[in-house]
Amino acid sequence: MAKKLSLKIKFQDEGILDLALTHTSYCNEHPEYTKGSNERLEFLGDALLDMVVGYRIYELFPDVDEGHLTQLRSVLVRDEMLARIARELDLGSHLRMGRGEAASGGRSRESNVAAALEALFAAVFLDKGYKVAAAYILRVLASEIERVLGDGIPSEPKSLLQELAHQQGHRSPKYRVINIKGPDHRPTYSVEVLIEGKVMGRGIGHRVVEAERQAAMEALTSIS
Repeated sequence: MAKKLSLKIKFQDEGILDLALTHTSYCNEHPEYTKGSNERLEFLGDALLDMVVGYRIYELFPDVDEGHLTQLRSVLVRDEMLARIARELDLGSHLRMGRGEAASGGRSRESNVAAALEALFAAVFLDKGYKVAAAYILRVLASEIERVLGDGIPSEPKSLLQELAHQQGHRSPKYRVINIKGPDHRPTYSVEVLIEGKVMGRGIGHRVVEAERQAAMEALTSIS
């Protein structure tokens, strides 16, 4: 499986790559398989990605404040972008996955392929160290980073929603988490945004801020 995958990097330990490509559904359907899934690697890769991207934009924007840096990083590490890159690498077709998950479209599911990419980053780190892993992450993300930086720091939908609400004579929007599910290391948050007590939008994400952003985007469509 691993040898058919073109990642433009050679692993010393092929086992760590196989682990990065093992979805938890495979372990559930094959109790005899005791090596585990990619969830722990995903956890490590998520933290590594935040560090590498955060440091990169810190270098690129010496005069940008913390709030805008945080906003820019959130755009560059969101699941939508990671899933797009993972699909370009064709990670989905190489995932070791349970039949049920695969039959339900799991190989193309955004959360699965984004998680696999984060696990892959962690595998590179464990196999080759931080310096090589950081360089690999920036190389893989290069086109997305260039695209986002070319567009400039994007408008934050939460700020836009607040401005629009005030223009229409409403109080500031309120956000609340209505559900949390998934594993402890990577929970999925469901959030809704309310204006004057009325639900105007809902969103989901692995970070509360990501779910709030989606909710604000939906609310912008509703309120305008």
